[in-house]
Amino acid sequence: ATAVRLYDPIPEEQRGAADFERLANIYSSLGKWKEAEAQANNFLRASPGSYEAERLLADVLNWSTQFPEALARYK
Repeated sequence: ATAVRLYDPIPEEQRGAADFERLANIYSSLGKWKEAEAQANNFLRASPGSYEAERLLADVLNWSTQFPEALARYK
């Protein structure tokens, strides 16, 4: 939770793709799937067409047991 608070002073519109990626991973490690999914989607929007962003979103969906959605992303 301390790692997430480091991002509090940075407005979301000033965060970059790497910030969203880190936050998605942090929230995933905390088991906060809704927040992880939101940040993974932000990462994908900030990096359209990025394999890494697509893969992270698919992984978050898989880890949160949203298997059909994850499988669709893995394809």
